[in-house]
Amino acid sequence: MTRKIIAGSCFSLLVALLLTGCSLSMGPSANDILSGMGRVPDSTIVKDGLPTYIIMIESMLSKAPDDPKLLEAAAQLYSLYGAYFVDDQERARSLTARALEYALTSSAKIIPGMVSARSSSYADFETVVKNTSVKDVATLFSTGSVWLDWVRVRKDDLDAVADLPMIQLMMQRVTELEADYRSGMATLYLALLASMEYGDDQSVRDYFNRAVEQAAGKNLMPQVFYGIWLTNNGEVEAGCVKLKKVIQSGLPVSDQFTLMNDFALKQAKQTIDKLGQTGSCQPGLEKGK
Repeated sequence: MTRKIIAGSCFSLLVALLLTGCSLSMGPSANDILSGMGRVPDSTIVKDGLPTYIIMIESMLSKAPDDPKLLEAAAQLYSLYGAYFVDDQERARSLTARALEYALTSSAKIIPGMVSARSSSYADFETVVKNTSVKDVATLFSTGSVWLDWVRVRKDDLDAVADLPMIQLMMQRVTELEADYRSGMATLYLALLASMEYGDDQSVRDYFNRAVEQAAGKNLMPQVFYGIWLTNNGEVEAGCVKLKKVIQSGLPVSDQFTLMNDFALKQAKQTIDKLGQTGSCQPGLEKGK
């Protein structure tokens, strides 16, 4: 089966997805840093600070190696740094491997059966995921997002890509337990997963439209992802119009999504500029569109 990996421009936006899940109960200093990252209006600041944050979390883990919240925080930071801010492929693989190890170790302490997640059959893994409850939603989402980053840096490895159905299963369970989790972020992941392989075009559209609705104007990510997907799907005019509307609307007032919205808006502008260079998307928003 041919596997479709969504364009790199879309994946670059995932840098912000992790930041919505960083409110962790693990002491005020780390909690303040992680939850505050989502409010930073400049991704360069986050990039420069990540090595320090990682060292800080590792020092905490040296004193409490079995703390699931510390393990989850370490997983998120390693994943964010390795998948989005490291250019060297081998380093990216090493960092995301550590991230996934921490994520699965953390989730196994909260969800029985997750300890053997990667070596389980799909049927066994499905049973584990279906037995989760509302209290496990945050763990499912965090683990799934780290796992997807692990796959992304190995997108040419079919064995890694073969894990995508398990990630999709986790995100689907999140939306079953809490439909609009984190203002549509889990639904957005399902849209991205569907665009890779697991759904036809209508399924992708349905997920994107639902994510946009759940974002309720607070988060620009679903709209920008949708616009980029349309342009990659050959619907350049429709994607162009959608992205230009995002640009015209500007940044919404939302502390929770400050960094995410800034990053999304910049990506929308970059995409419009690239399309403009080929003559397929002209500056400005056509009247009546």
